[in-house]
Amino acid sequence: MSAIELPGYFITHFFMERLGRKRTLFLGLMGSGIFCILAEYIPGVSGKTIAYICGKLLITIAFTCLYIYTVEVFPTNLRHRFFSICSVVGRIGSTLAPLTPLLIQLSPSLPLILFAILSFSSSLLLCHLPETHNKKLPENVDEAFN
Repeated sequence: MSAIELPGYFITHFFMERLGRKRTLFLGLMGSGIFCILAEYIPGVSGKTIAYICGKLLITIAFTCLYIYTVEVFPTNLRHRFFSICSVVGRIGSTLAPLTPLLIQLSPSLPLILFAILSFSSSLLLCHLPETHNKKLPENVDEAFN
């Protein structure tokens, strides 16, 4: 599964330069959510494996793009502070992720549906943020809001 990450890094660079940061992140998040749902309802082991691999590729694209986009969206004088806050929040999710197999006791499809809902909601919230590709990065808070 982790071997799909290497092509994901190269694809991310290609998409970010062609589509921009926001669209690449949106497609990665939305696509990974779709493949989480598909993986749950596709019959057969090979179909589920292909859906998992495609979802892993898309979440790798989204995660790689997220690091670049997060740095670019914040103003220069607050960039380090806000990036640190985002990293802490992300690590909270990483800390809770090993607990998701416990959700299988409630319902076997619950972990993938939870991941899909989080991906879909993140991609929709992303629509309110600006595109940063080929734009001058904000130097202060006033420039960031305009």
